[in-house]
Amino acid sequence: MRIRELKRSDSKDISTISKILSKYFTPAARRNIRRVCKTQNGFVVVEERVIGFLLYRKWKYTAVITWMGVLPEYQNKGIGKSLLKTLENELRKHGISELRVSTLAPTVKYKPYEKTRRFYFKNGFQKYRIDKKFYPDGSDRLVLLKDI
Repeated sequence: MRIRELKRSDSKDISTISKILSKYFTPAARRNIRRVCKTQNGFVVVEERVIGFLLYRKWKYTAVITWMGVLPEYQNKGIGKSLLKTLENELRKHGISELRVSTLAPTVKYKPYEKTRRFYFKNGFQKYRIDKKFYPDGSDRLVLLKDI
């Protein structure tokens, strides 16, 4: 397994992963992911093929994870954690001290995102705020924060 910086040519593989992870990524999200692969920074995990990704953007002293996914057969093997550590190390080099991510709030009873929230909490993120009715379907957004 190797983690490397995102290349614009990775957008097709990332799009495929997001389609396989359809319980996490809506069709609109998948279109957005393919588009931002060409404009945002990120990392991919490669093991003969791209098996995971993390996309992010940054402002001054803050970075925001915009999209992240790992193929189901590679989940629970530390790949997501490795992607986060790689990102945190990169951000520290540039003086960025805060990392944020948004996901569905626990007010939304949807099993896949319970796993997502557990992942982020296990990796040092803390609740920052909940934005009520943030998403187009009226779901609440949970914003998580980690000092790095």
